[in-house]
Amino acid sequence: MEMDPNVGVIDENMKSNEEGSKEGGRKFDKDKPRYDLVPPEAIRAIAEALTYGAAKYEPNNWQQLSDFKARYTAAHMRHFEAYRSGELIDEESGLPHLYLGMCNLAFLIWGEEHGACDTEPTCSKTHGDGNWPKPAEHVMHDSGIPTEQGE
Repeated sequence: MEMDPNVGVIDENMKSNEEGSKEGGRKFDKDKPRYDLVPPEAIRAIAEALTYGAAKYEPNNWQQLSDFKARYTAAHMRHFEAYRSGELIDEESGLPHLYLGMCNLAFLIWGEEHGACDTEPTCSKTHGDGNWPKPAEHVMHDSGIPTEQGE
């Protein structure tokens, strides 16, 4: 499959212009997430998995699951191990295991940010206080890798 070289490309006119342009426009977005860097295929993968789940259960039913972290971690690992073993497509859903595993990771991210595992003994304890780091607590370096501020 050949990649379209123009997908996700931001030209010089679209970049943040903190001082304003000759036309007078300003946009303070240099430290905001670059959604244009997210592969559209990744977004589609999650959407297809969610569409399947919504039809099988009901929309957003995944948010109500008990033992949230343990169950979605296990589900992600099952899909990833099936993929690693050479099984590309999930027999039940007909979707790629990578789509379903990625969706489970999205659930886990949501769960951490919304406290879905706060009462679970396996809940991660980031920063020593049990609070998931908020996006504002990260800065992007030239490498494009988020790191904690002050590092």
